Amino acid sequence: MHPSVSSITSLQALKRSCAQLRELEHDGIIARVIYPEVPPKVKYFTTELGKTMHNVINAMGEWGNMYRTVAEQKAFVQLPVDH
Repeated sequence: MHPSVSSITSLQALKRSCAQLRELEHDGIIARVIYPEVPPKVKYFTTELGKTMHNVINAMGEWGNMYRTVAEQKAFVQLPVDH
């Protein structure tokens, strides 16, 4: 039986997320706490260094929201009109 495209895509996304979390942990931006439970439980939290990035990350989010709104307006204006 061959795996479905969606399951492969989900696995790739999970691997990418895990790699990004490991990189952020390595760089001291986040820290990981592993709880001795079954099933295993892991929580991540922002370190003091990571907290210093809060304003920058919020500004990037605000810019992204603004740009998305502008891009959506441009797409709406450029829609072809059927006659």
